Amino acid sequence: VYESTDEEGARWTLDDIRIDNSATPPPASLTVSTKDIQYTFVASGSTANKTFTFTGNDITGDVTLSASNSTFLLSKDGITFSNSITYTQAEANNITKTVYSQFAPNQVNQTYTGILSITTSGLTETINLKGTSIDPINTLEVVNWNVEWFGSTTYGPTNELQQEQNVRTILQNIGADIYGLVEVVDEAQLARVVATMPGYSYVIANYGSHVNPPDPTGGPLAQAQKEAFVFKTSMFTNISTRPLINNQDINSASYNNWASGRYPFLMKADVTLNGVTKTINFVLIHAKANTSPTATSYARRQAAAQELHDTLNTYFANDNIIILGDFNDDLDQSITAGFTTTSYSSFTTDNANFFSPTLALSLAGKKSTVSYNDVIDHVIVSNEMQLYYMNSSATILTDVSTLVTNYGTTTTDHYPVFTRYAFDPSILPVKLIDFSAAKQGSSVHLVWRTAEEINTKEFVVERSADGLKFSAIGFVTAAGNASFGKSYQYADQQPLTGNNFYRLRMVDNDGKYALSKVAKINFELSYLITMRPNPAKGSFVVTTSGNTPIMLQIVDMNGRIVKTQQLTPASSRVNVSNLTKGLYSVKISGASGVFTQKLIVE
Repeated sequence: VYESTDEEGARWTLDDIRIDNSATPPPASLTVSTKDIQYTFVASGSTANKTFTFTGNDITGDVTLSASNSTFLLSKDGITFSNSITYTQAEANNITKTVYSQFAPNQVNQTYTGILSITTSGLTETINLKGTSIDPINTLEVVNWNVEWFGSTTYGPTNELQQEQNVRTILQNIGADIYGLVEVVDEAQLARVVATMPGYSYVIANYGSHVNPPDPTGGPLAQAQKEAFVFKTSMFTNISTRPLINNQDINSASYNNWASGRYPFLMKADVTLNGVTKTINFVLIHAKANTSPTATSYARRQAAAQELHDTLNTYFANDNIIILGDFNDDLDQSITAGFTTTSYSSFTTDNANFFSPTLALSLAGKKSTVSYNDVIDHVIVSNEMQLYYMNSSATILTDVSTLVTNYGTTTTDHYPVFTRYAFDPSILPVKLIDFSAAKQGSSVHLVWRTAEEINTKEFVVERSADGLKFSAIGFVTAAGNASFGKSYQYADQQPLTGNNFYRLRMVDNDGKYALSKVAKINFELSYLITMRPNPAKGSFVVTTSGNTPIMLQIVDMNGRIVKTQQLTPASSRVNVSNLTKGLYSVKISGASGVFTQKLIVE
């Protein structure tokens, strides 16, 4: 019998030791270093490799990794690749393993996606795979990124030189054509980064929140968060920049709603791809944050979004627009407690004029920040620009975090957001010249024309009652290949009562598709209403084709009703001489329906 004495002098023998075999072993688990692997351009017939790691913690069986798409391959050593590989329990148990992932596209001008599954003994982890064989020289790559108090010595990452180096590394690695950056504080640091990017230049806003001037109690511009664009000089010409909205009255609702002077930054430029030039308005925003009291912040953000929406519809009605930046709210539903509707509902409900490529990312459960499970960094495009958007190209570039150490604390708490556009019809499924809808008796007649068709299969005619949920109501066979384009038509013989939203899903033989702009027809209004002049000075005249009285309301940009007047049939004059100059919404309602239109008072 073994006998001993412990540190406190107590004597014990081996007989006193009991072994408990009932303890639960630690649970098995799998951890992976990334949830997304994304490849930039790889030519058809070529390959590119990336690495990631996984760890099997207390696993009880082998680990199998497999890719759902044959264009993505895997390897243990970076030499021999296959669609599936296996690690034995002994190889992987409590050992971090490095895996090589290879992208090997076999067709030109294609976007590839897949899922990498890692499984063992009832456990599964997945990684999203994405790559493209579309040459970026033929497309426009756009990235928006919040760089968290970039260069501030007071806020954000504490090591400013480390943040500068990390931002430089990531921008050079992405290689986009234009970056919309927000929270740029130190312009000198931005200039140093851009100086190491040959062929790029930058423009930066000269205003921010609570800046003096115009706010006498504000801080200097040098310490404020600013918006900036970094762009390739070879692609962008005739560049002009300005605050899109600019009310220097610090007591104005506009100033307050835009985070006390942090207005949208407009960069208008001609963009040339393969000899084709389009004028695009890039609108960079950094909206009011969701700070306490959050209900007030929500209301300010919502009013600012409404003002932006109405400004664009009034002054940029037929222009190519890309709105990008930190929206500080999600688009599927608000992140603000107590609210479900997004503060950008003015855009998300106006499907006839705007489309968000990044809304699908929210619906898929993605996130654009390190710590929170929401997408608050978004992109919205006008219906004109939607024609050039490359379907499903919107991506949150989470894998840039592997390029630097401790990304969330040394660089920024936001991830870059990527979208892609093309003017070339050989890349896009088909190029529309126009698409329109018109009433013909009790039916709706849809007409569209293409400029050129390559490998097109069909047009799916889709309809919606609310502009959000669309369903197919008809199919029209496409020409397949037509160098001079063609004209098409389709008749909806049974339109819905009320609003009818129409769009085309343009499908290629290889499965690629794009969506047209949305056309809207309403079957409730049985009379016509006109307002002239608009813009109005002092007064305007409302003319109706009905024979019953109607009610007019004028609403300002804060949602306040500033004038109510009952109008008689035929023609009525409305006095607006007491209204402040600016943009208003006019709502006219009667027995035959409701009519709304924007009014500019000069």
